[in-house]
Amino acid sequence: MAAFAIFVILLQNLVGFAAVYLVLCLPAVADLDLEWDNEDGNYGWRSTAEIYRTIRWSLTTHGLALSMLVIILGGAFRWIIFLVLLWASVLPLYLFVPLRVFARIADEAKERRIKEVRALADNPSAPEVPVGWRWGARWEIDRIRRERIKLLRVRRGELSPAVAAILLPIALAVAQVLFSLRFGGN
Repeated sequence: MAAFAIFVILLQNLVGFAAVYLVLCLPAVADLDLEWDNEDGNYGWRSTAEIYRTIRWSLTTHGLALSMLVIILGGAFRWIIFLVLLWASVLPLYLFVPLRVFARIADEAKERRIKEVRALADNPSAPEVPVGWRWGARWEIDRIRRERIKLLRVRRGELSPAVAAILLPIALAVAQVLFSLRFGGN
């Protein structure tokens, strides 16, 4: 069972690296924008946010599985310390790289939207420009700048259990190492 758990943990890390690579490459191969009139609360990115939530819950499950492995193997921490170190080193990659990439996508979309509004305001004879739009353009630009766009928004109540499950294997491994060093063991 321990060998199978180790296999699953290593496989999940390989898939995680591929997913992060995909997220990093996505802006280079696609024109990504926001749906400003979408009512899903995520500017048309709700499905992407749900995928990211799935990844976070997968990391949570991974952390719980690793915690159980640390508990089950007990004194054999020398064999599992590699997995815990791998876990601790890739967590920022899995959690924060997608957040940063999608924050950049949102910032670029805001700048594009501001340019579109300015172009409409500067051309009042265009047929799609409503009467009085020049006056409303400044207000719209200010509204766009103030907009706090978080495409991968975390729901309230989701973060605490995930953080606890993610930090649990690290805390258990550290406690096991310290306990072993303090009281001896193999």
